[in-house]
Amino acid sequence: MIKLDFCKNLCGAEGEFCLDISTKIEQGERVSIFGKSGAGKSTILKVLAGLEGIDQGVIECEGRVWNNQKYIFPPQQRQIGLVFQNHALFPNLNVYENISYAKNANPTRVRKLIEIMELGAIAHHRPSKLSGGQAQRVALARALASEPKILLLDEPFSALDMQIRSKLLEEILLLHQEFSFALILVSHSIEEVMRLSQRILFLENGVIQKEQNINEILHKEEARVLEYQQNTQGLKVKMLWKDQIIYCQFPI
Repeated sequence: MIKLDFCKNLCGAEGEFCLDISTKIEQGERVSIFGKSGAGKSTILKVLAGLEGIDQGVIECEGRVWNNQKYIFPPQQRQIGLVFQNHALFPNLNVYENISYAKNANPTRVRKLIEIMELGAIAHHRPSKLSGGQAQRVALARALASEPKILLLDEPFSALDMQIRSKLLEEILLLHQEFSFALILVSHSIEEVMRLSQRILFLENGVIQKEQNINEILHKEEARVLEYQQNTQGLKVKMLWKDQIIYCQFPI
């Protein structure tokens, strides 16, 4: 379990505010943080990754203190994978070498990730030869190569077109099913949030105003189902939520 109970002073477009977070995330859970730009979403991920400190409170993972106002547990010991919008691949290394570069990368796992993400045909290509979707797929594989317990995704799909983004979302769900890591996503995309999440944290002015799981949203009819189709992966649903048409895949 990850326990977050902290405050951090930030400066936003409307002046200073306090990022005041109190929540828990279970191992293997898929959680999205949803809110406007400048609300503090990415800062939460940076704090979790050990890249930034906090002003008050504590962050714990499986009973171990990761952050308090005086201490930061080393990032390299946190068993976290992190993927940003900028995939940050090493230009002088090929696909296989980039994935294997992850700290304590397991060669067997690297080969399995390459197979799952269909990277075998380009395993010896350098990043300059890759499309945006391929590069982001490599960044995701690298983040998982060291067998992290937590995967942090900071708007990694925003620069990709709809078809490539949809394919990557499906692959992430397959990877989660295979490896059972906790997944924490920051995104402005309602489709990404609905497809990847079991629970959504609605962040506003630095505070979690509401937490809901996907079943609650559907059962309370906050999302209106327009049509659905069963396939081999489960139930594909077209729905209207917050005045947007979105497509979600639910296992059955």
